[in-house]
Amino acid sequence: MQGLPTDLQFGLKVASCWGSCVKYSIVDILSEELKVDLAAILKKVCKRSFMTNISDDAVFRFSHDKIEQAAHDLMPEQQRRKYHMRFGLALFSNILNSYPNAGVGDDELFFAAVNQTNSGGPSAVTKTGQKSLVAGLNLKAGRRAIELSDYRAAFKLFKHGISFLENGHWTTCYKLSLDLFNAVAEAACVINDGDAVKIYSDQVVAHANCFDDKINCLYSTTQVLRNSEKLVDCGDSAMDLLSRVGEESLRPLGDPKLNIEIQDMNSVLLNMSDETILNMEKATSDKNRIILKLYAMCLSAFQYINPSLKAAVSVRLVSHTLKTGLSAMSPIAFAAYGELLAGIGQIPEACRLGRLAMKLLQKRDLATQSSHAIFLVHQTILWLSDPLQSIVDAHLLGQKAGQQSGDVVLSNLNWHLSIVVSIVAGYELNDVAEKSTFYIREVQGLENQLFAGFMIFSVLLHSTVLALKEGLHVLELDHIYNIPTERVVLAEAPPKPMIELQTKIYRLSRAFLFRQFDEVAVNVDISDTIAKYKHQLNPLYLHGVLFEGLASFYFARERPNERLKWITKGDSVLARMRGLSDHSSWNWKNKTLLLEAELMYTLRDEGAALFYEKAIQSAREQKFTHEEGIASELAGMFYHEKGLHQKSSQLLLHSARSYEKWGALAVARRVKGFIEKQYGLDVSQMLGDDDALECIFEPSESVSNKRQVSG
Repeated sequence: MQGLPTDLQFGLKVASCWGSCVKYSIVDILSEELKVDLAAILKKVCKRSFMTNISDDAVFRFSHDKIEQAAHDLMPEQQRRKYHMRFGLALFSNILNSYPNAGVGDDELFFAAVNQTNSGGPSAVTKTGQKSLVAGLNLKAGRRAIELSDYRAAFKLFKHGISFLENGHWTTCYKLSLDLFNAVAEAACVINDGDAVKIYSDQVVAHANCFDDKINCLYSTTQVLRNSEKLVDCGDSAMDLLSRVGEESLRPLGDPKLNIEIQDMNSVLLNMSDETILNMEKATSDKNRIILKLYAMCLSAFQYINPSLKAAVSVRLVSHTLKTGLSAMSPIAFAAYGELLAGIGQIPEACRLGRLAMKLLQKRDLATQSSHAIFLVHQTILWLSDPLQSIVDAHLLGQKAGQQSGDVVLSNLNWHLSIVVSIVAGYELNDVAEKSTFYIREVQGLENQLFAGFMIFSVLLHSTVLALKEGLHVLELDHIYNIPTERVVLAEAPPKPMIELQTKIYRLSRAFLFRQFDEVAVNVDISDTIAKYKHQLNPLYLHGVLFEGLASFYFARERPNERLKWITKGDSVLARMRGLSDHSSWNWKNKTLLLEAELMYTLRDEGAALFYEKAIQSAREQKFTHEEGIASELAGMFYHEKGLHQKSSQLLLHSARSYEKWGALAVARRVKGFIEKQYGLDVSQMLGDDDALECIFEPSESVSNKRQVSG
């Protein structure tokens, strides 16, 4: 290579500054900068087989990476750095000429320009003022990377920008320094680099001229507390910062003045169309942006430490948004207020705001908080109206959005919820087990205290899934497939309300499905626990409430002395399910019908038979295989008591086969064992499942027409 003519060596050197290939468009810009016909030189290089001219892709590409490295090594390091700096500035000059108003223009060229100057580094700067120029370019590039949801790239770009600042920059370039240090601290927070947040935030606190200039980095340090699961400290810090910028104290849910604020806000939103909100002006105040982010952080913290304050936070979020304009926090603001409305029973308006939040995410400059907004909308609102299967898909989109933006917390939370909702929606248990196993192993590798909670909840789910598949004996083990079991993680878990509630839900569902009624009785207080800790209803909690209702009607029949107590509890669950069914027959109709059937059975109403039939058919139509199995089993037990043993055995067999289809093989074995014990039947010789329902629900047969089977 060193024996080549000087112009070809020069061409190779220039091309090597761009990596494995250089685009025609860049070659044209460099030709003008270098006052040579670089394209002609590179074509000569191609004839020597050092590079390839790929016209379809409009690039000159090195024939081998070793050739690229050899060309790179033709230059001393300082010369190479100067070339990088010169080429980067040339590209940026071209961008300014081509896009004089935008200042950025073509993203690809702009990032290429910044990467070149960064490869040159501060030592390659020769002219006064160029370091500040390059620092500013990195600030622009980092902000653009955030708009593209790439916080890791933004973090690196902001760090490069800081490296170009001169000594004494807090005096000579105060605004640029403040913007870069605030930006790098914020990006570090999103990618969960707490040490970097402290390093850069400390610099801002030490040099900022006023509190307003510090609030951005103080927000980032508060966010680190949240990511470290120091939720009390996080909430206290956020509220302290809000008070220092003039925000009033929050009022708890139920406070008369807060109730008036909610009524007033409802009136305002009722008189604003979606189109009006979507076309609001963009917010311009950086201070207000931080205020909104602090309130959004309060939402996360108060979920666990003080749920009664979440309503006031949601009112403030929407109020600030309507006053100051749309920002990246607007989808979260409307989602949070939708959650409030859902919690007080105003489901149609809640769903409207949830859908509005999702529409706002379609605006590119409002989508940086997509993962958080998707989590809020689907975990607290749209699950009430949309098919549960679609909620699983939505959380997977939230996981992907979090990965793209570098928000590891919200990404993993959405991922976890996609698995939780999949078991509530009756997905095949082998698939749920596989996904939960993979998730737990991923979380085990993350060094973050916040994921300890995810780990506990995931293990509760995982243990339940494996118990349904293999039997309750697996819960006596310490580990299953190298994953700790429920009893191991609960032995070390802190006493937190969410852990208590989810433990009760999983234990109640298992106990009911395995007919372990002594344990059922201990855990039939799901609704009371939700109310006690002011938890927002969600798919898993309602899953527990359904089992609470079913168990209540069972105990009403089995415990005559407590009959009224259990009927009252079961009827309360039924009333709640009826209300939800009005908004989404897809999700809640089959559950409502089953609870109606159980109530009628408890009250000795012969109309129960029709409701069992409708519940089974509805569950099948909506593909809730697990609930088809539950309804079939309960119907089978209803007919068993009535003495209609043929119909009972057929329904119980259909139940067992539904459980098998779901993947709950241990539950299916229990049901088959009951059939064989009670009726002396060989389950393997009974009817196939394809036409089972038609045979089971023959129009000519009624409860009063008892037909026995032998044995």
